[in-house]
Amino acid sequence: MKALTKLLPVLLAFELIGCDSFFYFFQSYPTICHVGIDQDKIKVFVSDKKNQNCVRLNLQETKEFCGGNEIEISDTINFIGNEVRYEVVSEKKKICEGKIKIPDSNKVKFAVIGDTSYSSGVLGEIMKHIREFNPDFVFHVGDFQYKTRLERWDKLFSYFEPILQSSLFFLASGNHEYEDEKDEELLEKYFPHRGFFFFKFGNFYFVGINTFDNEHLNNFVKQKLEKAEFPSLVFIHKPFVDLVENQINIRYEDIFSKIKDKVVLIFSGHNHLYGRVKINNKITQIVTGGGGATIYKCGLKEGEEKEIDIKKENDQTEKINVSVEKCVENYNFVLCSISENEISCEALSRTKQKIDSIYINSIL
Repeated sequence: MKALTKLLPVLLAFELIGCDSFFYFFQSYPTICHVGIDQDKIKVFVSDKKNQNCVRLNLQETKEFCGGNEIEISDTINFIGNEVRYEVVSEKKKICEGKIKIPDSNKVKFAVIGDTSYSSGVLGEIMKHIREFNPDFVFHVGDFQYKTRLERWDKLFSYFEPILQSSLFFLASGNHEYEDEKDEELLEKYFPHRGFFFFKFGNFYFVGINTFDNEHLNNFVKQKLEKAEFPSLVFIHKPFVDLVENQINIRYEDIFSKIKDKVVLIFSGHNHLYGRVKINNKITQIVTGGGGATIYKCGLKEGEEKEIDIKKENDQTEKINVSVEKCVENYNFVLCSISENEISCEALSRTKQKIDSIYINSIL
């Protein structure tokens, strides 16, 4: 009887919050490490928030760098063209390992994926193709996880961990990273930069914008975004031109007005499909929201074009021309190569069939 009395509060909690939520509350999450660039610094991000995690580099003479969950290693210039193995040690135990691979600054391979869900069964195929490409950088344009409770972050990392161990990884957060307080907590645990990033590599600036964190967004715009110059690549979850909507508009006019003269290529997700849009005949927007989430229908058709007015900072208006060049209802991801001032990309389906080709020369 006493045992049953002790069990009653647990059963009541189980009933009130539901089976899935109940076990989610007690769930432990894997320790994940990944490497990124913050401005011109190489950093290792560690999800284990101990007071001291140490990164050991396998150089001719072993070097060790210690910190919390964001450990600065070196300026990128010191590692360009090199590949170095590392391991992260916490309390004398190895908790993760991988490699730091900084490519030649004028020759970079990168992959872009968004809206990743494993429930459709296609994420494994897509990640296999990305691993075969062996990218230097991998950019995720948000909605890293879906659904609720048990089937979220932990299982997703089983798909992403090989990439996190071999490529520099960057996330521009999506709305599903902000479904509830637990998601925000996990976002900060695994991605301490909270879905923002900013760095220059070679001739290009790489800018990741999280539009769902207003507090940090305002600081990011003032401290980082305004420092970006032409030519920039911008990664943002919700597209400036939404292809699911049935009319052409510009979302985030205030942000767009700040980047429109700096950016050559925009990557976004949110629309679960593939799309390509031309803005003012000089900016290419790629929508790659086909990483496994249920595919959407195209609201805008290829060939649609519109001139619209957006507000400038002085309350005047500016005309922006928008044309829809591609919209494909399919799972997809994008593989790109940079050589000097040229960017070449291919959008591919889950079976690696080519959906689209993109070529940009930033000096033309």
